[in-house]
Amino acid sequence: VPLVFIGRMSFIGPRKITADSGLYLGKCGLTGLWFTEEVDENDIKEINKLDIYYAKNANIWMDMEILGKTLAKMFIKSRE
Repeated sequence: VPLVFIGRMSFIGPRKITADSGLYLGKCGLTGLWFTEEVDENDIKEINKLDIYYAKNANIWMDMEILGKTLAKMFIKSRE
C-alpha cells in the first residue's frame, strides 16, 4: 500500500509490466482482473489478455466491480 501512496503502483491495474512485450498498460496494481478471474498464475498469455482487456476498457464501474470481487474473494478465502 505504501507504493500506491507514493505513486509507483495503483490499487487496480495490470499484474506487472513485462519488458519483453513492449507494451505499457499502466501502473501495476495491487489487484486486477488477473486476481478476480479464475486464471492459472502460470498462464502468462491469459494474464496478458486480461491486462490488455482492462487497459482498453478501464472505467470507474469496472474498477468498483474488481474491487468488490477482490474483497469478496479475500473474505471467502479467509473463512475457509
